[in-house]
Amino acid sequence: MTELKDQLKDRIVESKPLRDQVADIVREMILKGQFKAGQQISERSIGQMLNVSTTPVKEAFRSLQAEGLIYTRPRRGSFVSEITIEDMLEIAFMRSALEALPHTTPLPMQMSAKPVR
Repeated sequence: MTELKDQLKDRIVESKPLRDQVADIVREMILKGQFKAGQQISERSIGQMLNVSTTPVKEAFRSLQAEGLIYTRPRRGSFVSEITIEDMLEIAFMRSALEALPHTTPLPMQMSAKPVR
């Protein structure tokens, strides 16, 4: 755990919301197999590992639940979901499509905005 904590300590930066950074790190760890399917993961242990409070971890867990990477059982905790190759490809495809969307779709205000004098 100490070795992993040392590897992750420089991953948190100020320019991106903390919840997104935590979600990205935990997602990567799940997809790389550092967290196994069915393994219980706690908000407290992730927070300690990344040296952040549990609030951004809770928010990150909600995102990861929406993606289907983790699931929560009431009064039992959060667990890593079973992930197939097809699931991983679908997640990668959806993430790349969503990340590219704001850069390729102009906003209506930007297209018709005229300078105000």
